Amino acid sequence: MYLALEHASQDAYNRICRATAQTFAGADVVDDLLSFYSVEKLISQYTGVELIKHNMCPKSCLALTGPYADLDNCPMCTTSRWDQAKLQASNGRSRVAAQKFITIPLGPQLQSLYHDPENARSMPYLHEHTQVILAQIE
Repeated sequence: MYLALEHASQDAYNRICRATAQTFAGADVVDDLLSFYSVEKLISQYTGVELIKHNMCPKSCLALTGPYADLDNCPMCTTSRWDQAKLQASNGRSRVAAQKFITIPLGPQLQSLYHDPENARSMPYLHEHTQVILAQIE
């Protein structure tokens, strides 16, 4: 199910899991449905590729990393980076980012591809065929 929904939101995945659990209540496979978090962890363990989550401006102005990592408000639009509902509910103690974005580092992705012998053999395809085409042009 996770692979079929690879471009869908986490919320969509969770809703489909809940609908499946309700529709097939009592079936053995319902107990085996993994949460979105569990699927991400399993993929990370299998591939060695871990996501990096960064805080960002709720209005998508910029990432609050590097020199902006310690700011409470976006330097461009002055919007608070924190989820205001959670901040107020906790009397200012729980600072949860209102918006995040995910980076998937390229290095571990490439290492994961080279781990599989079939993928490793396919990796130089573009370079090799580009060289053939360039040789024909000259």
